[in-house]
Amino acid sequence: MNRRHGHEASHSKPNLKGRDDFATSDARSYNALLVALVALALALRLPGFNESLWYDELWSTRVILSSVEALMRVIGTDPHPPFYPVIMFIWIRIFGDSEISVRMLPLMCGLLTIVLTARLAAAYSGPRAAPVAALIMAISPAHIWYSQEARQYSLLLLLLTSCTWAFHKIRQSHARRWYAAYAILALCLVLTHYFAIAYVFAFTLLALPDRRARTRMLGIVGAIACVLATYLAVRWRFAALQAQLGHLRGFGIAELWKLMFEWYVTGGALGRPEHRVFPVQLGVLVVQLVLLALVVRGLNRAEVAPVPTASPEPRWDRLARRWELTLLLMVLPVALLTLGLLGAKRFYIERSAISGLPFFAIALGIGATSFRSARWRALSVGLIAGFGIVVLANYYAKADRATVGLAHPDWRAAAQWIRRQKSPSQRPVVVISIRPAVELLYYDSGFGLAERGQLGGASAPPADEREARSIRGRLKRRFPITVDSLRGTRGRIYHLPAPDVSRIKSILDREEASEFFVVTNRFITERDRLRDAIAADQSFNVEAIFEPRGLRLLRVREIAAAPQPEPFTNSRSEPSG
Repeated sequence: MNRRHGHEASHSKPNLKGRDDFATSDARSYNALLVALVALALALRLPGFNESLWYDELWSTRVILSSVEALMRVIGTDPHPPFYPVIMFIWIRIFGDSEISVRMLPLMCGLLTIVLTARLAAAYSGPRAAPVAALIMAISPAHIWYSQEARQYSLLLLLLTSCTWAFHKIRQSHARRWYAAYAILALCLVLTHYFAIAYVFAFTLLALPDRRARTRMLGIVGAIACVLATYLAVRWRFAALQAQLGHLRGFGIAELWKLMFEWYVTGGALGRPEHRVFPVQLGVLVVQLVLLALVVRGLNRAEVAPVPTASPEPRWDRLARRWELTLLLMVLPVALLTLGLLGAKRFYIERSAISGLPFFAIALGIGATSFRSARWRALSVGLIAGFGIVVLANYYAKADRATVGLAHPDWRAAAQWIRRQKSPSQRPVVVISIRPAVELLYYDSGFGLAERGQLGGASAPPADEREARSIRGRLKRRFPITVDSLRGTRGRIYHLPAPDVSRIKSILDREEASEFFVVTNRFITERDRLRDAIAADQSFNVEAIFEPRGLRLLRVREIAAAPQPEPFTNSRSEPSG
């Protein structure tokens, strides 16, 4: 028995050196390299940083978060958890809600995540893996994208890597401050994305072999689970919980491969695999298989350094340290696969699983730097860097096409152009779209929504009576999206779910207008159904007038009906007989 423990202890000793200590001369050079990589990451994230905002990003601005009441409406009705809207509600009141301001928080979270990923890589393998893991994060198109977008995903990654760091500190010291830090971070993590509860359970599972941490970690996960369950139960009770959405899909084994070795690695910059020419398809597949081998090697070599103690380390503690990185990388995919087996069909999109990206980068970095031969290490890192350059070249070349996500249309230019237009009747211009053109509200306070009752228009009928009576419906009526008194003085935006020409004519009658503008998001809508329906009606004249990036603006004029000639009558009297 003592021989076995002695063997395990001797096997673990090399791992103690350099795992969490950057004091050696080699570590100083790695720190300098890490600073350079963070600077590279910043440079890669600046192009397009001030592009015009799109629909999802408006949830981080005053258009949606206009007041405390509006914040409560978002918390009560939005499908996403409440933490990020609360943070942005505070942020925009301190720093404003310009494009740069609302994206600055995700950018800072993204850069800090790169630093923490490097530190975690050193904790799992030593400082040699740290800069490679940081490089993978720096050049990842998915991480670049969500470090530029005013949504919660960059914050999610920072909270998750911070939780992992705090968990390591708990294992090392068991200090109360680290338990408190972990509990707060884990609660914020789960309230940023519901799927993150899988990681909290994973950390608890890893803590079970440790007698000192077991009780407290079980208490923390129990408290967080109760908070989350209570929040979701209240929303479900009042019909304000949306579990499955139309744009989502299921998760299977094929999705696991696409997530890690397509989306994490290429971010969609090389197009769909089935659309690639055969030489490119073959070359990418070879690189992906090499990366798969490196990830497996990295997971096999990763191990958290043990805490030096006088007593022999229990076998289960060593297993927890040995398989920690594997568990953190795979826990969410396994949870998603389980949801699919339970019958869920529409719950997943790639960004829902972006939380695994840091652990993927760590495993890949460890695998590339774990060879004894310097030549093999150089070849592995060179392959990662070279392939990353090819991917980034395609990523930036496709700025006007979908890659990681949908490209951003130039709503700023569209708003400026419409602002210069004059209505013949001197009334507010009318803008009609199939998809809500809410972005115009952000770029001009004179625009306003006019279809759901905010400006006196006819309210759209509720989906059903239950929806109308639910807390979701009440909150929507009680706290409309726009409350600014200037809304609608310059232009009124109508959202038509279907291309209904008769409804368009009723809108023109209501607005006393003879012309209107149609806005189409070409990055989303492949076929302009509204334009086709209007062009088919002989009473309208359609003219394409402006096409900023990703958008098409049409001017539609109502053609006055030609006066009908009076029926001919013969005034002379005809002779009788």
